[in-house]
Amino acid sequence: MRVALVTFALVLAAAPAHAQPAAPAPAAPCERRDVALDGGFGRASAVSFTGAVSGDRICALVVNLAGDGFSASLGAAPADAAVVSAAVVPGAGAVLAARASGLSLVASSGGPTPAGALGVGPFVVEPGGTFPSFDGDAADVPRVVLAYAGQRVIVIRTTAGTLLDLAHALREAPALFGADAAERAVVLAGGDAAALQVRTDAGTIGTQVTTAVQLQFVKRS
Repeated sequence: MRVALVTFALVLAAAPAHAQPAAPAPAAPCERRDVALDGGFGRASAVSFTGAVSGDRICALVVNLAGDGFSASLGAAPADAAVVSAAVVPGAGAVLAARASGLSLVASSGGPTPAGALGVGPFVVEPGGTFPSFDGDAADVPRVVLAYAGQRVIVIRTTAGTLLDLAHALREAPALFGADAAERAVVLAGGDAAALQVRTDAGTIGTQVTTAVQLQFVKRS
C-alpha cells in the first residue's frame, strides 16, 4: 500500500543570489484534508488553528470516530487490522482501559491501576469540561491526545503547541474537530514519541507509531 505522510513545514521566502538572505515567511496553513477512514466508521482531517494564548500556528491530524462504531484495544505491537494507531506513553492523572465493553477514560483515584488498564495523562480538559491548572506546564511540543465530545471520540496529533492552547481549541472551537466541545481530553504521548497513523480511503496518512503500547481502533463488527 502506498504510504503518504501528512507533513507540515515552514515555507521560506526565496531570494536572489545577490540579495541579503530573506527572513522566514509566516508558516503556511496546513494542507486541508478530509477523508473517510478505511471501513467508513469515521473521518480523518488535517486542520490548523492559532493558539488562543500563545498566538502560535498549530497543525493537527484529527480522527473523528462515531462512539458506537469502533472497537479499541491497547496493543503492544501494530495490529494488521488497526485502522487507527496512536502512540501511548504511560502518564499520570487518568486511567485508560480498552475492553470488550468499550473504551474507558476516567480520572485516576491514586490507587493501583486496574488490570488491563494504563495510567496516562495529564488531562488537557478534565472530566466535566473544565481546564486543569497544568501546573505551569508551558512546554511547546507535539502531542497525541484522546478526547470525548458528545457522541464522538476524537484522536489528535498536533505539531508543537502548549496544553493551554489545545485546551482552548477543544472547548472554544470544537467545530474545528467536527464535534461538540470536549468533555474530557487526555495526553497519550508527547514530544518525539507523539505519532498517529491512519488508514483512509485515500491511503495511509500520519506518522509510524513506534511506542511499546499503542491505542488501536478497528470498525466494530
